[in-house]
Amino acid sequence: LERAFWYDDQVHDDWRLPDVKELASLLERRCNDPAIDTRFFPNTPVFEHYWSASPDADRWGHAWGVDFANGTMDFANMTNARYVRLVRTLWPAGPRPQTDVTPP
Repeated sequence: LERAFWYDDQVHDDWRLPDVKELASLLERRCNDPAIDTRFFPNTPVFEHYWSASPDADRWGHAWGVDFANGTMDFANMTNARYVRLVRTLWPAGPRPQTDVTPP
């Protein structure tokens, strides 16, 4: 994550890890092996799992992820190495809402 933030820091500062529903929305149900449209995501290492920002409510220290090889969602211990796919929230035209404003 640090590398991604450093790389794009001069342009965007709002990259984040998607929740599991956002990540799963990239799955292409008509495809399998890989279960992602490689026309839009051509460099996706599809035989790997990807982390989401969604913790597993039943298992402390675990989070949900998506397998783009077969389109399944699963959970794993957060100490496991997995890929990440960062996302940004698109705001309507105009200034972005301030989230870190300190009251006067």
